[in-house]
Amino acid sequence: MTAIGELVTPTGHLVLPPNASREDWLAARRWRDGVPGGFCIGSSEVPSLMDLDGVDTPVHVYRRKIGRYETAQNEAMTWGSLLEAPIANEWCRRNRAVIDEIGLVSRDGAPWHQCTIDRRVRECPIEPGLVDGCLLEVKSVSYPSASRWHAGIPDRIYAQILHQLWVTGYRHAHFACLVGGNLLQQGVIRADREHEVIDYIVAEVDAFRENHLIPRIEPAWDTSRKADKLIELDKATHPERIGEIDLDGIGEVMEYAEATAALTAAKKRQEQAKARLLQLADGHEIVTFSGERAFWFGTQTRSSADLDKLAEGWPDAYEACVRETVSHPLYIDRAYKNGGGR
Repeated sequence: MTAIGELVTPTGHLVLPPNASREDWLAARRWRDGVPGGFCIGSSEVPSLMDLDGVDTPVHVYRRKIGRYETAQNEAMTWGSLLEAPIANEWCRRNRAVIDEIGLVSRDGAPWHQCTIDRRVRECPIEPGLVDGCLLEVKSVSYPSASRWHAGIPDRIYAQILHQLWVTGYRHAHFACLVGGNLLQQGVIRADREHEVIDYIVAEVDAFRENHLIPRIEPAWDTSRKADKLIELDKATHPERIGEIDLDGIGEVMEYAEATAALTAAKKRQEQAKARLLQLADGHEIVTFSGERAFWFGTQTRSSADLDKLAEGWPDAYEACVRETVSHPLYIDRAYKNGGGR
């Protein structure tokens, strides 16, 4: 039996065995006593830390590490866990390989870098005689992600695998990705061909830890790209609060109020223009200009349900089909609308 702390990969020490509880695993991913600075970062968090497409933001990683946020298990995560073993086994069948699990490992000399690789490859299918020298990363990705495979592996998976290679010290990594539920994409990433990118990723992880986690300074919010994710994060970590903002914050309030006013005015102009077009159409469905179609009126049909009547007459159907959602609209005080009274 492998002991905790033992070297189980060329540069990876065992932190937790594969049968460790989820609670222990989550705790070890966030913080470990004996590690300088305490905070640890796993390979699966590297894409979000680097703010790559298709994942969370550095702010998510920061709040998760300091204990203010935990990712809720969703359908995609659940199915990813359920499909991991079948995908790995099918990769083994196709490649005549041998695999097993080793648990959570940390980098020798830099224990805050850690990873849980999906599988260790005991007998490599592309290098006969190579034993325990490579890993297998397993993914299940949806149709929107499938379109990215024409140009190679998506950046978020690529970055995660490169960090895993550095932590473990393996020579190369295999990947097996089920794309869209019915297409298995597989390939190999070699560490000796990716030195510059690996060095860059390691530096980014160390900088994030030194500049944000250890001094507990939250990363700046980049609202130009993933504003929706940041809004959801804020709602999850601040469900109820009354806070105070400074002059810079009031400037943001004014900007939002001005943008809202502009949007309202644009919608009003749109409705006015539509009314004038209705008048010009004079009851016709299609209107032309110089013999070419200029605009036309279509027909849309929408269904609606009387939820109160459904709940009263068919409570079982209401319970089975109706889901309540909670939103958090933003309201600006009257004092700051229309330029703050300007």
